[in-house]
Amino acid sequence: MHRIVEYVPYDSSWPDQFSVEAAKIQEALVTNCIDVHHIGSTSVPGLAAKPVLDIMPVVKDITKVNILGLESIGYKNKGELGMPFRIYMSKGSPQHTHHLHIWEIGNPEIEKHLLFRDYLINNAGARAQYADLKSNLAQQYKNAHRTYTTLKDNFIKHLVSKTGFNGLTVVQPLHTNEWQEYHRIRKQQIFDLLPHIKYDPNHPTLTDPNHYHFILMKGINVIAVAQLQMLNEESAALRILATDIPYQGQGYGTYFLNLLERWVARHGKTKILMHAARRAELFYRKHGYVEMEFNDKGISNDHIDLGKILNKQNSGLT
Repeated sequence: MHRIVEYVPYDSSWPDQFSVEAAKIQEALVTNCIDVHHIGSTSVPGLAAKPVLDIMPVVKDITKVNILGLESIGYKNKGELGMPFRIYMSKGSPQHTHHLHIWEIGNPEIEKHLLFRDYLINNAGARAQYADLKSNLAQQYKNAHRTYTTLKDNFIKHLVSKTGFNGLTVVQPLHTNEWQEYHRIRKQQIFDLLPHIKYDPNHPTLTDPNHYHFILMKGINVIAVAQLQMLNEESAALRILATDIPYQGQGYGTYFLNLLERWVARHGKTKILMHAARRAELFYRKHGYVEMEFNDKGISNDHIDLGKILNKQNSGLT
């Protein structure tokens, strides 16, 4: 059976259901747990919603989350599910009853979710607009859960902008506007500068499971893009890293690169290799990259092979 979009009036028991579940989650996470927040539509009094509790535990160390403990109270681990440094888990099958979004303290995603919740609580007009949108989409796409979620995205981003959130978050592009920005920045900052190479927005690497595509967002704006390839048990390749023109020279490239290194290290790799463009060589050398052999075909003389050995400090592991 597949998941359907079930949309119901606000249930005044949802806060109590959350409190009961939050206590179980805190017990499972023990001392690693700092707080547990009720987020999503069921956390907004008066807002009709899917009858699924969205719960956001905040932990001291995302690498030390007691997955077995959470599984023992009914949750299934779904991994990051497109959001680096998150642990996403669900309960209930085939219809979910609970979603866990676990973040480490300091991650900007925590602030974004809480601001979004509080904005809906405090703004009746926005709450009514959101309710109407969800009701209409639920009727049209009851049997197309992914489409329902996708078509909410523009309005959600509009509301996030209203909250004043301007933090830096990293996700894998999912929605149409995110992919459009990914392709625009990638084409302008990389491929338009390479002679005799035509950009292909449907290149096989875009769907290759060994290639991972990321966007860095400031608030709701995509400001940088990256592509990583998992090569083998020890190595990954940084294929693309590009910052949009208005945001260059402000440290965003460094911030993004550091996050990518941490992400690669947390996935068990100890080395990043790349064919760096000569114009970017100094940037990478400043961040610890040195000449390192990377046998790969089709590279021009305008590039240099660089690499970096990662360690526990890169991953954030202790």
